[in-house]
Amino acid sequence: MGDPMTATQLRAQLYGVLDRVIESGEPQRLDRKGHRLLISLESGGSRLDLDALPTRHATDLSLGELAKTSWEDAWDPDA
Repeated sequence: MGDPMTATQLRAQLYGVLDRVIESGEPQRLDRKGHRLLISLESGGSRLDLDALPTRHATDLSLGELAKTSWEDAWDPDA
């Protein structure tokens, strides 16, 4: 969730804010006269498609090799 906006900021960016909430599914907070408000989807709508994200490889190990890996000799809790 992004930083809260003022009503003036919302007025200047209203349609962009609404489109962003619809596209991302992430609510937008507002501060108005000492109150916190929230613009959010009632239900449904677009959400981030995790399957569409690119695959990242953090290691060259296979899952089997990773499962057998021991870090006990390399880990120093006092470091």
